[in-house]
Amino acid sequence: MRTSIFGLLWSFTTFAAAYDAYFAWQHQAGFETWELNPFVCWLAAVGGLQTVIGFKVVTTVFAMGLGFLCRWRQHWLERPLTLGVASIFLGLSVYYLLALDTSSDDSGRDREKNSIVVLENQKKTKYAPPWRGRTFVRT
Repeated sequence: MRTSIFGLLWSFTTFAAAYDAYFAWQHQAGFETWELNPFVCWLAAVGGLQTVIGFKVVTTVFAMGLGFLCRWRQHWLERPLTLGVASIFLGLSVYYLLALDTSSDDSGRDREKNSIVVLENQKKTKYAPPWRGRTFVRT
């Protein structure tokens, strides 16, 4: 792989990872609703958003270091690793562009409808399972 393409792909990956962390920080109120990775959602529930951003930084730096090590050693994994990571971040960037496009199309009236509802003002109903009141007989 040419040096210029290699550098361009890893520069794009770094920029996309930085924007990913920025987007997560700006939209942390509804993080669980837009994050697609279940491991990252679990990590956010356990350790908070700072842990998620730290995890993303560490994994991006690790992947970049591995890519540069493969390049330096002229290992055959240089191309698949670089193209794989760049493809993942390209997909993530397209997802963010679509999400940004749909959020900017909303009018102020629609934003009020889609705002977060305070749970304290809602009536709490007790869950009643559908089998309640029935007896189960073991035969």
